[in-house]
Amino acid sequence: MLLAAERDTPGHIRRIGLLFAAGAAVLFATRDNLARALHTHASPGTAAAATLVAGTLVAAVWTRRAPRRRELARLAPAGLLFGLSYVCLFEAYFRGRVSVVSPLVATESLWGSASRRS
Repeated sequence: MLLAAERDTPGHIRRIGLLFAAGAAVLFATRDNLARALHTHASPGTAAAATLVAGTLVAAVWTRRAPRRRELARLAPAGLLFGLSYVCLFEAYFRGRVSVVSPLVATESLWGSASRRS
């Protein structure tokens, strides 16, 4: 939000990108709190699978075509690891407090950017 308020915003920063970033932050915060508040009886595996299916459907709608077999094969390892991470995430929310789990989950951006710099 500070970048949006600056008068001398760098040329590569666009307002729509800031809007997407703010929207993503709101959606992640909502997801974290809903996962704990609703405390559904779905298993973590089912919840992770539902997340992956929803993501695939959103991607198909966004690109206006279904993913090709070759694309799916290339992305399958990352998708499986992503699904496993969500199983672990939902398990953490079911066993721990949101005030502890959510800040730990928020460090994923830090670790992702640190690994790209090495």
